[in-house]
Amino acid sequence: MSEATRQSALLRGLQAEGTRVQKFTDLFGIGIPDTFIGNSMTGFWLELKYIPELPKRLNTPLRPKIRGPQLAWLKRFDGKPLPTAVLVFLPEGYLVIPTHRVEEMLNMTGHSEILHLSRKQPRLSEIIGAYKEAAAWKSEK
Repeated sequence: MSEATRQSALLRGLQAEGTRVQKFTDLFGIGIPDTFIGNSMTGFWLELKYIPELPKRLNTPLRPKIRGPQLAWLKRFDGKPLPTAVLVFLPEGYLVIPTHRVEEMLNMTGHSEILHLSRKQPRLSEIIGAYKEAAAWKSEK
């Protein structure tokens, strides 16, 4: 399944449950996230990334390609007033990484430490839950 297919399925699924979805195209390379999702209670700016295949060794870190301007935009606007995060599509699920944890979590010892991996299409409530879980997570290092 391609990145575009996964993104389309996510956005269609969120819209079907009543979540507002707005996709953005960053023509100038200033780092604007791919998508805004939300409802009347909350919302998120999400940078969507795709890792089509997990590394063979469990101790190999996952490294989705996040450009400097993307991370800078996410950090600058995180919590003002809404949270920002990176949603990484994996071969059989997804991973939500709060912006303030991106650098730490991308340098984990490997994908055996993945916090929240769903085997189905995420709903907004699951994205919020994964975000809160990851924000509160403490490394065992």
